[in-house]
Amino acid sequence: MNFSEIINHLKANGIKIGIVTRSKKAYAEKLLELYNYDYDMLISRFSCFRTKPFPDPFICCA
Repeated sequence: MNFSEIINHLKANGIKIGIVTRSKKAYAEKLLELYNYDYDMLISRFSCFRTKPFPDPFICCA
């Protein structure tokens, strides 16, 4: 299974998808749109006060 198939399989089974990135939100959204990835939550560089390696972005995404 490739990444797209895994995402589609998870979504088809009602599992929500969250993405955490250190990229700017606009860049991440453009890239995700380009590959047509369906996701529920996007946490970008400025979404949380403390970024990776702190757990804050992952906690926000959960």
